[in-house]
Formats: sequence, structure tokens, C-alpha cells
Amino acid sequence: VTDYKNGTYVIEGVPVTLKDGISEIEIAPDSASKIITRYFGNEAVGDVDGDGVQDAVFLLTQNTGGTGTFYYVIALQSDKSYKATNAVFLGDRIAPQQTEIQDGKIIVNFAERAKGEPMSAEPSVGVSKYFRIDRGVLKDISPAKGQTAESITIRIGHIELNSVVVKTDKDRVQGLSGKQSLAPYDAMLFVFDISAFYGFWMKDMLFSIDIIWLDSFKRVVF
Repeated sequence: VTDYKNGTYVIEGVPVTLKDGISEIEIAPDSASKIITRYFGNEAVGDVDGDGVQDAVFLLTQNTGGTGTFYYVIALQSDKSYKATNAVFLGDRIAPQQTEIQDGKIIVNFAERAKGEPMSAEPSVGVSKYFRIDRGVLKDISPAKGQTAESITIRIGHIELNSVVVKTDKDRVQGLSGKQSLAPYDAMLFVFDISAFYGFWMKDMLFSIDIIWLDSFKRVVF
């Protein structure tokens, strides 16, 4: 892909080929309803994967025949040519703002509706979602609502983990509560000011986890 508006992208596991910024696919044979995918824009250019070469990020929209307009973010990794990552869902009928690339992270800023508001309401709540490319896969590394967005890469043996860092009492209490899942090689690092024994609760946890304990010298102790 060298022209963002003419290329094939994978949305929800299905390849979609844009021509001049649009794709129209019949929902069923001889159906008047179509799945319409459009290039939206909001491009950002920068080095996402740390290879010293400029990559690109932009948004796509998709309408599947109903009233919804679904927004996705996608990245293009550049080498001798561009290679597209998977598309990641952002929301339905959101109001996109700026897309940024900072320190290898992709930041997509947009407005959405407050909890409980009807879809007819104008999006007014600011949201920033954070993404990283890991082994060619675009991953959502956004912290839970109310948490800080700092993230680092942790190496344990030959394994690298993309980790969100939580340092405050509020963030530690929130933890992974309410989060749907963790992608492979994703983690959350809990940082405490004093070396001691700490307990963890599993309130509102939706999946099982493994906990690795580190001492003040960052050595694995359990």
C-alpha cells in the first residue's frame, strides 16, 4: 500500500479493498443493502515500530446497513513498501479529533457520548486511546478509565511484555477491573513506593491472570 485510499485492509477479520477511498460490498447476493467502508483520514506519520522509518496511521469508517457508522484505526508499517496492520474498533458515531504518534505509541483522540446518553446526542466526552504495534499486530494498550497512560516494555528472560504502569492508589485499586481481556504479551505493572507484602483483589475481574512478583532490584522472586 502506497496510497492510503487504494489498498486492502482487514476489518473484523474480513479483507476490504478500497478503490479511491471507498468499498461497497453486498451484504447478501442481489441485496440492496451494502457494507460501505470509507477512508476517513486523520492521518499521523511517525516511527511507530522503532526501525527508524516513518510509518502511517489513519482512520476508516464502516456502515453495515443500519444506522451505525463504525470507526477503526489502522497503521501502515513502512519498509520497502507499506504493510497494513489489522484495524481496531474505536466506536460508533464518534467525533474524531487529532491522531498522534509519540514515543512509538499511537494516540487517537475523539469525543464520544456520556454513559446513558442516546445515540442522537452529540459526542461531548473527550477520549484518548493508546495503541502499539507488536509483531505486526496493532494492539489497544489504553489504561482503564481514570488511570494514567504511561506504558513501558518489560523483558523477563527472552519474553517482552507491553505493560501499562500504575503508580497511584486510585490506579492500583482500579487495576484490570472491568477490562475485557489482555492481549498476548500485554501486562500491567503495579509500582509501590515501599517494599512490602501487598494483597490484590479480583473485584470485577472478567478473566484469569498470572501474577509475577518483583523485588526492589527488579528480580523475579515469585
